[in-house]
Amino acid sequence: NLTGAYNCIHEVLPGMRERRDGVIINISSVAGIRAGTVGGVAYNASKFGMSALGITVAEEHRELGIRVTNIYPGEVETPILDNRPVPVSAEHRARILQPEDCADAVMMVVRLPARANIPESVIIPTTQSYQLPPPPCTTSFFTLAPSLPAPPRPPSPPTSASPRTA
Repeated sequence: NLTGAYNCIHEVLPGMRERRDGVIINISSVAGIRAGTVGGVAYNASKFGMSALGITVAEEHRELGIRVTNIYPGEVETPILDNRPVPVSAEHRARILQPEDCADAVMMVVRLPARANIPESVIIPTTQSYQLPPPPCTTSFFTLAPSLPAPPRPPSPPTSASPRTA
């Protein structure tokens, strides 16, 4: 993933620099901004790397008129779904992004005038959550709290003196 994107960018940048114009679009994955367990460690790392690659190339070349966009699609109906351990149903495949949805996002970026740039774009199926999952832990402060000793109480303020008797 990352090596291929790097090699492609490395190949086209000299001509773009010379023309002082160009558009680079990296198709990454939401796994490049929100790591999850579906793709695995290597997939997530390569997608985070692609994100950094695009952002860095954009920053280094924006003054030359070169625009870079990272597109982060969610789940897309592609043959890679056939490799999942649990088969993906036809109904699910119909609800997720189709390749033409991603192509439309690319065309939106390409059609912009040279003065406009979309640095990053996330496109997900309507039914896919974009919230980060909770961190994987077995305990939390709230489950530990009952077993912790209570903090010491501050001393009580002094009471007023009893009336004096004469």
